[in-house]
Amino acid sequence: DEDGAAGNDEDGGNVDVVTYRMFRWYWKLEMEPYDAFERFFRLIKQPDAEYVVRDDFLPYIKELLKDHPGLEFLSNHAEFQEKYAITVITRIFYSVNRCHDGRITSRQIRRSDLLPAFQQVDEEEDINKVTRYFSYEHFYVLYCRFWELDHDRDYRITREDLLKYGDHCLSHMIVDRIFDAAPRPFAESGPWTGAGTAAAEGG
Repeated sequence: DEDGAAGNDEDGGNVDVVTYRMFRWYWKLEMEPYDAFERFFRLIKQPDAEYVVRDDFLPYIKELLKDHPGLEFLSNHAEFQEKYAITVITRIFYSVNRCHDGRITSRQIRRSDLLPAFQQVDEEEDINKVTRYFSYEHFYVLYCRFWELDHDRDYRITREDLLKYGDHCLSHMIVDRIFDAAPRPFAESGPWTGAGTAAAEGG
């Protein structure tokens, strides 16, 4: 790498930096030949991957939580930051990854509203106006409903939990059908593993 990827801070440690030549090389190779959808896909996924997985979104959602004015009130609430991020990512996969295999392809992104949603949340200061994926109000409704259903507070909705819904208004057959048709949970990985898997299973 012609310019080097690191400099030194005052304490002698390495600080990652991106030089103009590095950026220009990356742009010419990875961005310039492609349209907006393919650029977005290539930014999100890992360099050698052919698809996007759950953890690929985490750095972007963390930056959103740090910088978006509509989410500033969560700055001192790490637990709800975590739950918000997991819910946003789960909603993305539920809507975009229609085959529910946990892998979003370039074609799926191109056929979805994901890129316009990211563009909108970047421009709109009222997070609740971004109703696709990012609305905090939508997250809170989903979280409260999940909390109501999760009777034993293990962050997993089981058949037994769902059978208690509405004073046992759902039959065993209906509950079995719901679980048979539900998407598979995400694999357990990443910094928000436990709650992430639970949220996916509950979705």
